[in-house]
Amino acid sequence: MAKIIRLTESQLIKVIKKIIKEDEPVGMVDKGEERLKELIEEARDILEMECGYDIHDINLMSEQDIVDVLFDEGYHDIASEMEELLNKEGF
Repeated sequence: MAKIIRLTESQLIKVIKKIIKEDEPVGMVDKGEERLKELIEEARDILEMECGYDIHDINLMSEQDIVDVLFDEGYHDIASEMEELLNKEGF
């Protein structure tokens, strides 16, 4: 007999993203993660050097917080690329 379980929409999305991530070739995921790490470092430099944010405050931000701040500060290109990778990698 099959067991019925209930999932919220966000739980279902996480399950689907995990399944998709498992189906991706390893090299594709690794390249995305590498690029995301590069973009995060670049974003932290931008926020510190160009926008005047304190490095301690930047280090407390999540990746999504950094994306939001970049959009607010007008750095749409890097923010869009980071957001796309965050969604693709399932973070």
